[in-house]
Amino acid sequence: MVETAFHPRPLAPTPDTALTRVLLMALESPADMVASGFAGLVAREHHAALDIARVVPVPAPATDVWALAPDMTCIDAVADAHARGEAYCAALKVRLEKQGIAVTARIVEAMGIASAVAAAREARRADLVVMGRPSSASTDRRTAHTHFATTLIESGRPVVVVPSDFKLVAAPPRRVIVAWSHAPQAMRAVNDALPLLRRAERVDVLMVDPAPTALERAGEFGAAITAHLERHGVTCCIVVERSRGRPMGQTILERASRSHAQLIVAGGYGHSRVRRWALGGTTRTLYRHASVPVLFSH
Repeated sequence: MVETAFHPRPLAPTPDTALTRVLLMALESPADMVASGFAGLVAREHHAALDIARVVPVPAPATDVWALAPDMTCIDAVADAHARGEAYCAALKVRLEKQGIAVTARIVEAMGIASAVAAAREARRADLVVMGRPSSASTDRRTAHTHFATTLIESGRPVVVVPSDFKLVAAPPRRVIVAWSHAPQAMRAVNDALPLLRRAERVDVLMVDPAPTALERAGEFGAAITAHLERHGVTCCIVVERSRGRPMGQTILERASRSHAQLIVAGGYGHSRVRRWALGGTTRTLYRHASVPVLFSH
């Protein structure tokens, strides 16, 4: 491992895009409790609106032979789905409002489309999406991952995944690891995370096994991204790690643990989503095994 000295914060940083709307994507999972706390901390610090959305699958109405009578089964199912979703969102809303956070909640119907697609469509209305990651033993794990992957790929918005066992602190993340590479997804992740990075006390830009490319010559590793972050008022430190045969995701997580990071910033799904999920990859490792929130961008 090689570390450079901290780079001083410029006196007049270029303003970054502010967070104006944070969206908590509720999945009716115990992980929502921790995710809502994280979303509330971020929204309060950035004076952003906090919305809660719960996507409820709505069955398409059955076709009546005579088309004269309404399908009462469908009507009852829709009413039940709404009632459950509204009660759940109301409970989250009350919990956050007790912390002095203004919250709005809404039910999003998914009729004729997958609920994950409806979630991605709703996410486009926000600057930042937050969702919980259920424990490995939870039956909601697969549903949560489907919502995460679809939202990340289809919405064009950054998604913060908060582990169900993450211990919230009194403030948003102050120690951050940026998993840096030359992939465009990593650059988007850095830009999407700028509002959070500017308020961090320490940002480590982690480069694993850097190699010369057409974009960066040997001896200049991290120079461009460091300059970019400094222009936005981010105090950063370049960290180079050697994987020594370890998977990239494992190397990132081990470094995050040693540095007591409270947030990881990473690009998600740099290659075919199906191939990477089937064979394993950095996104899969970070999603499944990170013990701290991870901000993904695609």
